[in-house]
Amino acid sequence: MEFFPILLKEADTQRKTKMIKALVADWPYPCLSVGLLMKKPDLEIYRAMLIGVGTRLKRESPPGEQKLQSGRDGGNHSTETLPEKLLVEDLLPQRTLRRQHVKVVTDLHLPADEYEKQLLEWAKDIKDFLKLCCVRLRIGKEKGSTVRNVFQILQLHFIKELELNTVGELSTLASFVPFIRKMRNLHKIQLVRVFQDHTHTPATGSTTDRDEKYVRKIISQFSKLNRHVTIDDVYFLNDHMKLLLRCLKTPLEPLSISFCNFSQSDLESFAQWGHCQLKHLCLRGVNLSDLNFMPLKVFLQSVADTLLTLELEDCRMKDSDLRVLLPVLSQCSPLTSINLYDNEISTNALKDLLYHTANLSQLNKELYPAPKEVYDHSGYIKVVEFSQCCAELKSTHVNVRQLRSVCFGSNPCLDCCEHYFYKLETKRCDCSS
Repeated sequence: MEFFPILLKEADTQRKTKMIKALVADWPYPCLSVGLLMKKPDLEIYRAMLIGVGTRLKRESPPGEQKLQSGRDGGNHSTETLPEKLLVEDLLPQRTLRRQHVKVVTDLHLPADEYEKQLLEWAKDIKDFLKLCCVRLRIGKEKGSTVRNVFQILQLHFIKELELNTVGELSTLASFVPFIRKMRNLHKIQLVRVFQDHTHTPATGSTTDRDEKYVRKIISQFSKLNRHVTIDDVYFLNDHMKLLLRCLKTPLEPLSISFCNFSQSDLESFAQWGHCQLKHLCLRGVNLSDLNFMPLKVFLQSVADTLLTLELEDCRMKDSDLRVLLPVLSQCSPLTSINLYDNEISTNALKDLLYHTANLSQLNKELYPAPKEVYDHSGYIKVVEFSQCCAELKSTHVNVRQLRSVCFGSNPCLDCCEHYFYKLETKRCDCSS
């Protein structure tokens, strides 16, 4: 028995695939160190290991045979001990009619790479002996039929994190809903880049009604989540925030929404979303111009005792919008981080902000926009004025509260898209050097 680990290491080093198949198939220990085979990822070695495990599983197991596991060095191990690309661990056999059922734990990203394709083909081939479990599943631009086939192979209740990225039409996304419903342990979902299909002219009435049905079906799946929700560049969120917030379980930890359009009714939905105990709110690239900020003020007041981070970056806020929020910001005593980059705020309004947050003793990260006075009529930043104005604001900051980490950042440069930043001194973009 003691020769098996030595032989396995040497077979891996010399790329002896036949020996690896034989050693894995007859492994005499309770734990198979799969991580040992994956220190230097190689498709042939990976395939040999899978074939060896499959050979072992297809044998009828006499009563009393040892269980087969995988990990590193024979102990109890978490997935963090293995390379992210090749996470396979916890082969936990359970006796069922004299056959072993193995549980393989991995992460998957669709479209699959060569390793993941090999794993999925292998899992399909020995599905009667295998439970393929995925902790983190990321779905990109892939055919809906392919994704549904993968769903049928996976143990859906094992999925904890799901990302749906550029999945295509609403009908395709809606077709995943029956599978998502079975992900009862899901605690993090990311919905990213869902674009409207402009290639077909919608029929009057029927298509709109059909799309609305799809949207409601998709949003309803957020009802199983109470931890992490991220929505990024999703066109159909407009006028549906009330439905989304009503579906979300509370208490919720972070809510992150980026590059989506909000209507006034969407913003008003926040004021009606009580008792959520939110810890992190991120609205980035959400156009709030010409909207009444009073509902957002009401909402922030309701989470003032729990909110730790607030990001309102690139929301097209103006002085009047910020001043609506100032009284409630002073009440957010647990707040540790605030980000207001890329908003059109004046020097005087920023000074008012610093005074209103003077009592926030936990605040240790502050990101503020460059004052609007430091831009010329073409939108280019005036470097000297920027430095002088930020130095004045920083002096105000020091006078009202202990200085920790504060930074002023400009809008992207019109030539190179980089930013100017002011911490202790001005950091210029590359094109101005």
